[in-house]
Amino acid sequence: MKVKVCMKQLSQLLFICLLLIYQPSFSQVRAGNFLDYRDTQNEYFKTIGTDKGGYKQWKREEWYMMYRVGAKGELLQQDSLRYKAVRDVNQRFAASRPSGTESYSGSWTSIGPSSVVSGDKGIGRANSIAFHPTDNNILFLATASGGLWKTTNGGFNWISLTEGIPNQSLTSVCVNHNNPDILYILTGDADAATGNGNTNAGFSRFSTGVLKSVNGGVTWSVTGLQFPEVDKVRAYKMIMHPQNPDILFVIAGNQLFKTTNGGIGWSMVFETEFDGFLYDIEIKPGAPNTVYMSGERKFYQSTDGGQTFSNPFTLPSVPFDSEYKTSRTGIAVSPANPSRVYLIAGPTITVGSGSTFRGLYLSANSGNTFTLQSNSPSPFNNAPDGNRDQSYYDFSMAVSNTSADRVVMGGIRIYRSVNAGATISFVPENATDVIYHVDIHNLVFQPGTNRLYACTDGGLYFSDNEGVNWTDRNGNLQITQYYRFSNTGSGNIAIGGTQDNGTNRKTNTSTTFTQILGSDGMDCAIDPTNNNIMYATTQNGGLYKSVNGGLSMTNLLGSNSNFPWVSPLLLDPTNPNTIYFFRNAMAKSVNGGSSWSYSYYYSSPPSSDRVIIGASIGISAQNTQIVYLGLYVYDPDYSQLIFSTLYKSTDGGSTWNLSSLPNFSGLSALTAVETNPANSSEVWISFAGYNEGEKVFRSLNGGANWTNMSGSLPNVPVNCIAFEDISGAPGGAVYVGTDIGIFYRNNNMGDWIPFSNGLPVVEVMDLQVLKSVNKIRAATYGRGMYESAVYSNCPATITFTTFNQTLNIPYYHTAGGSIISTAHVTGAGALVSYKAGNFISLQPGFIGEANSGAAFSASIGPCTSGGVPLIYGKTAGSVTYNGLKGYLVK
Repeated sequence: MKVKVCMKQLSQLLFICLLLIYQPSFSQVRAGNFLDYRDTQNEYFKTIGTDKGGYKQWKREEWYMMYRVGAKGELLQQDSLRYKAVRDVNQRFAASRPSGTESYSGSWTSIGPSSVVSGDKGIGRANSIAFHPTDNNILFLATASGGLWKTTNGGFNWISLTEGIPNQSLTSVCVNHNNPDILYILTGDADAATGNGNTNAGFSRFSTGVLKSVNGGVTWSVTGLQFPEVDKVRAYKMIMHPQNPDILFVIAGNQLFKTTNGGIGWSMVFETEFDGFLYDIEIKPGAPNTVYMSGERKFYQSTDGGQTFSNPFTLPSVPFDSEYKTSRTGIAVSPANPSRVYLIAGPTITVGSGSTFRGLYLSANSGNTFTLQSNSPSPFNNAPDGNRDQSYYDFSMAVSNTSADRVVMGGIRIYRSVNAGATISFVPENATDVIYHVDIHNLVFQPGTNRLYACTDGGLYFSDNEGVNWTDRNGNLQITQYYRFSNTGSGNIAIGGTQDNGTNRKTNTSTTFTQILGSDGMDCAIDPTNNNIMYATTQNGGLYKSVNGGLSMTNLLGSNSNFPWVSPLLLDPTNPNTIYFFRNAMAKSVNGGSSWSYSYYYSSPPSSDRVIIGASIGISAQNTQIVYLGLYVYDPDYSQLIFSTLYKSTDGGSTWNLSSLPNFSGLSALTAVETNPANSSEVWISFAGYNEGEKVFRSLNGGANWTNMSGSLPNVPVNCIAFEDISGAPGGAVYVGTDIGIFYRNNNMGDWIPFSNGLPVVEVMDLQVLKSVNKIRAATYGRGMYESAVYSNCPATITFTTFNQTLNIPYYHTAGGSIISTAHVTGAGALVSYKAGNFISLQPGFIGEANSGAAFSASIGPCTSGGVPLIYGKTAGSVTYNGLKGYLVK
């Protein structure tokens, strides 16, 4: 593993970096590329069955990664590539901005979900929590792909602190207890790294090291601990010394790193030899020279502040005949009895009502010796009579601050003990007044109180009675991971499929959504002639229909593990009773799903090993008999292992012919097919991957020939395309969603322009233009849904409310006529500026909190002058992305 150790003078933002290269005795993962991991993992699940724990996490990982690997499947430095792309876009447009102005292309505002009406109120994945040293209402939440969030009122309202960093997957956050404006975040999503099969890929969210902010999250800088993504480092935890906030520890793979100078320099102080990963680290309450650490089999103890460690206790091995062989451990301590140390170890050994696990152990002498308290029932089982274990994915434990006998454990669900682990009881997640989301990643008792917080796949929850009852504190967190979405023409209704949190429906202008279907939600559609008719899909090709606006759903087609993780769904644009749904073949219904016919894109069956990673469908609105099917395929029998193909039907999907694709080399992960609504011969296609200049192509003759329209698009995956139906005036009005934002072009432009004003740096997975209201919407993978007026040299009117003006980030908006606002501008980094040709109306409800560090300006003038005035000394062309707060400075 390579570790970059940097010396940095924060005041001057100058970096002197030394690259220290050493070879650990325990490899982070097997050498090779992602295709090797994929084969190993899929063979594993063929053996144990796809109904076992870990399968769903793996398929998410496979879907995400296969669009973001190199030409031969090699793993890439995605974090660095995203950063470079953001920097290049910013520098390109800095030179063209008039002096003293910022770009104003796009006017994106969040439309939610800020809360979800469901049994568990799940909003998105949260990994860990940290606390302000003196104010119990100030919390910091590290999320799986939505960055870092802060609340000042106990979780009722949240603000984002990392709008612009390229790796918004976070494992840990630490707050300096002498100066809470100094924050540290550990990047990556270690829990998401699949343990079974040793893939260790983790949704491509490897750790890239530790970032630091000295201004409360306005800007972030790299510290001396940096990991190249190609080293595939799974970093599980970061903790801070309770007395000296310049001392921090980070567990990364099989190594422990320590800094004594606030992250400037780090040293590797411990490394396992043959016993796999390190998982947890704690400091003895009141005696910080005593540090505890656990790995796959061993418990470690240090009495010199974490410089050296002994191994006083070794866990028994996982039984050879155990169904679940991946082991993980955790530690918990309590100020109620500082000499006590709890050690818990997974996995589940046997399943069912009599489930057993490796054990909950207790030491009464600061870790010198341990006693087995219990090994049944398993807190990692799919309780109470389940048949799977996910201890490598969701694993946590905490001990009460006031009673060291009271232990709470989290796996898929929550368990607790009131007698030091002698007996363990199950806490159901949806009983009366007991509401929490499954998959528990972190359990922490808040210092100085006995409030218990749980970070879950559905967000943040708390309990004031040591885990008996739970209440959500998701406030207005916007961390939902969307795969796809669908909107009515006016946008009054939207539905979207999310990771871990089902399919959710939005109505009217509220940012509160309602869950209408569980599991992982995928593609969906709304009948434009009857908004009560909705279609939603689940992973691996399950299809459901509602005829009452989502109040109830009927299963039309069942899922199958051989089908793509995300199966595309599309309604005929002129006859919505005609449905196209691709799984391993094209399923078509002409009667709203009552019956189906199937057509195959091949004339002879492909090899049995061929796997369709993803697919996309395009239908010509001008001639609905013309249907396109794009496939992204992995086939080990071909010399080119991962490739794309495009098929075309001219008879409504009954028969298919292989269509041409652009003639370029390298990975060709086709992501979208879009046709011009006004011209059946014009087709656009997009590609993922990291091949410079191979992003978007256009054909004007139905796919016979292609023109490269990639222009200056950044070298990141392009995930989706949306064509604006403006009857060719101008032609080629197209938006694309990428891994760092949205871009626009038309035939009157020579190239693409950024269209991301107000949008975080986040993967945009789906786009839809709402023609009747001249708006465009985006579904993102980690930050929910956003909305903007469509491209215009000068929008006539813009209206902001407390619902759609996101807090605490910069906005630069200009209108030819008027801007009307009741927004709430608050927090350091909120630099908001309005410019309008006629008037700006700040109506009752508008708040500009100068004492919070926010700044606001307004001016009258034409938007044809090139932008809006900069405020408070902000420099045009500075290293920002649309002026976003929370950007990484390198």
